[in-house]
Amino acid sequence: MREILRTNDPVRLACARHLLTEAGIAHLVLDEHMAAMEGSISAIQRRLMVSAADEEAARAVLAALDEMDARERLNVDRGAGRTNDHDASGE
Repeated sequence: MREILRTNDPVRLACARHLLTEAGIAHLVLDEHMAAMEGSISAIQRRLMVSAADEEAARAVLAALDEMDARERLNVDRGAGRTNDHDASGE
């Protein structure tokens, strides 16, 4: 088994798992229960594992996830400082 992602971010982990499932790549999450037991101090990261044979394909899938993250950050940055199009009266 090869580690392809280590994170404390449950949303990122869920997205990665979904993308791997959609790509038909078997995967396993390690340290999920230990991370939950330690609470919210983020001392133990969850590890996403795939077989050595699937590592290259899985990394390509995660590259797509990184690209999605970059686009999302760009969209957030573009929206920074915008105000509501409605005036204070709500019209």
